[in-house]
Amino acid sequence: MAKKQNGNGNGNGTEKKKNGNGGALVKQEQLAVELLKELEGLDVGSAFEMPSGETIFPFAKLLQALSPEVQDDEVDAKAGDIINNQDKTKITGSYFVPLKFFQEFVVWDEEGKQILHRTQDINDPKLKSLLAGIHEVDDEQALSFAWKHKVIYILAWLIQEKYPILIPCSKTSYKAGLNLYRTCRLKGKKMFISVFKLGSKLQTKDKYKYYVLHFTPAGYIKKKQVLDKVIEAFNNLKDLHLYNLVASIEQMSETSEPKKTEEAEVEVVEEAGVEDGEEVVDADF
Repeated sequence: MAKKQNGNGNGNGTEKKKNGNGGALVKQEQLAVELLKELEGLDVGSAFEMPSGETIFPFAKLLQALSPEVQDDEVDAKAGDIINNQDKTKITGSYFVPLKFFQEFVVWDEEGKQILHRTQDINDPKLKSLLAGIHEVDDEQALSFAWKHKVIYILAWLIQEKYPILIPCSKTSYKAGLNLYRTCRLKGKKMFISVFKLGSKLQTKDKYKYYVLHFTPAGYIKKKQVLDKVIEAFNNLKDLHLYNLVASIEQMSETSEPKKTEEAEVEVVEEAGVEDGEEVVDADF
């Protein structure tokens, strides 16, 4: 697959970085004072609901080699792509601002297709009982395996698409969600002007290849009208709880679990700008 050319045409797979003078995103030292004032009065604490109505709400679905959308000739998608699960539009490379974080424990059946139980309470008796059976330990040891069943959900605002989406980070993508949570927790109110790029990375473990979610810091919002949309979205959604957002969580089974087959062909997706650290891009916001 041909590498994406950057602004210098050297084809190294990364986008040309801006110095902040011409781009619409800026680095922290260039933040406008008037934008920071817009954040005053926001209840940032309600953005971090980490303990646990069936409203239909779109979520980001990370495709693996054997995902149905990859096998469907009518869907323009390949392994490593991230799509809106409702309309199947591709959102790989989209820029987003985190609005709120949730966490829960999800216990799947042995095939990873059906959910046996989900809860936000680590002391839930049914959770302890299921974990004891799955991991063949007594009830006292069961909760030591709870971390394997954690899911972090990121309620995010897609800046260019102009709509909110839920990004589930489970199993192999849990670490990406946890790292973003920690980053945003340290930012405090600056989280609402912090922009990240949605992407994926190819991983290999034993004989399996699969994709995991990857979030790249992309700078800070510069335009007030964009920040106004983010604040409006947060105020509209901040009181929603996880169960109001997830209509059919079973669909998550395709988001991050690698398919256990040696025969599946996995195409390596060349990504632009998926590097550690801050990247300032030329975007119109």
